[in-house]
Amino acid sequence: EYSFDHPPEKGVPFTVKIGIYNQGDVSTGSFWWEWWATPNAPDYECREQISNIVPNGGRIVYCTATYGGWIGTPGYPSTVIADADDEVDEYDEENNTYVEHVMVIH
Repeated sequence: EYSFDHPPEKGVPFTVKIGIYNQGDVSTGSFWWEWWATPNAPDYECREQISNIVPNGGRIVYCTATYGGWIGTPGYPSTVIADADDEVDEYDEENNTYVEHVMVIH
């Protein structure tokens, strides 16, 4: 789950809504998630710790940001990373990153 409260526009704050889900059979324990507005940014826009997600449960998290510029097609490859520090022992360690190309209105 990945959506914006409105299409990102240069210089206008927006909020991204991110769903993080546990598809496993055991609780996750605590872990950190991150959202990167662009891969070339010096740092993530948001980084927060989730205390636990029960089996087949999930959490909705939010991050507010502002794009200072714009880029043409295909847009900024914004990235969300669940379990950013590899703290959760998982069957599938390859499904923690999602990239969404964001077209910023200018």
